[in-house]
Amino acid sequence: MANRRSLDEFWASAPAPGRALEPDRLAALPDSAQRYLQHSIATGSPLAYAVRLRMHGEIKLRRWLPFAAALV
Repeated sequence: MANRRSLDEFWASAPAPGRALEPDRLAALPDSAQRYLQHSIATGSPLAYAVRLRMHGEIKLRRWLPFAAALV
């Protein structure tokens, strides 16, 4: 797959943060989701178009096993 882009190239191509979070954008969400987002994201914060998530730890599958994951 010669045309396959690397994750770093993909990440670099993501647009810059766009519109800011405004309370009226949350109106269509359930009350619990509105409360969570109002608590966790300050009004006026720019919203991202993409995130890179990395996690590691242990998971119990009969016994505890290490795991690592990266999601884009």
